[in-house]
Amino acid sequence: PIRDTIARELEMAPEAVNMMDSKWLSMIETRDDKGQLRAATMNEAMLAARARPEYANTAGSQELVTNMMSSISKIFGRSSI
Repeated sequence: PIRDTIARELEMAPEAVNMMDSKWLSMIETRDDKGQLRAATMNEAMLAARARPEYANTAGSQELVTNMMSSISKIFGRSSI
């Protein structure tokens, strides 16, 4: 499921996420408060995927930015961007 979450966020095929590659492995492992290595939660994996430079080029990223800009515009009194 974590591989699918990463692939969905980066808009790529799940098969392209090789869990043995350190690029992806770093997204599914994290350290707890005591420094112990543990599996990342789905939310932590999603946030790690969104922190990748590749995320900026996805439709999901663009939609998120557009929605945020629209919300900010409404807060400050503009009805459209």
